[in-house]
Amino acid sequence: MPNFQRGDRVEVLCTDEGFKGAYYPATIVAQIDAGEYLIQYDTLLRDDELAPLREMVSPAALRPMPPEIPAGKFVVRGKVDVFANDGWWVGKVIKRLPGRGRTYLVFFESNGELQEATILASLAWFAHNKEMSKRETNPCPLLLNHLLRNMVDLARSGKTDLN
Repeated sequence: MPNFQRGDRVEVLCTDEGFKGAYYPATIVAQIDAGEYLIQYDTLLRDDELAPLREMVSPAALRPMPPEIPAGKFVVRGKVDVFANDGWWVGKVIKRLPGRGRTYLVFFESNGELQEATILASLAWFAHNKEMSKRETNPCPLLLNHLLRNMVDLARSGKTDLN
């Protein structure tokens, strides 16, 4: 596990129902004994909405802020990170939306939603060797392509289930 210092920029993994798998940008406020950290979120507010939310988190919920990666072209079925609802969510590219710049149709496995989004390359944090790496694309493209086509067809038809 990395050892973060006061002022370090990090991302915090959310495990709350409905938000599992999302990372929220934050800053380390202090390291508390037993290895926990007091963090302050950049985008989440306290219940009274008057100040940024602060909370204690374990080192396992933290990763360093990822480096900026120049935008490139994204491939269908490729994993991407999308900033939505104040945090970063992992999704899969369904298709590029023509004439819309870096806007793509993205499927989110965590909640089963399709969404139009401006995206970044997805990075995986490997705590054991303290490095970020680009994620690999799905090794089973034919099956995934079939499933994604069905999801896109359902989304276009307005149906919400397979019945």
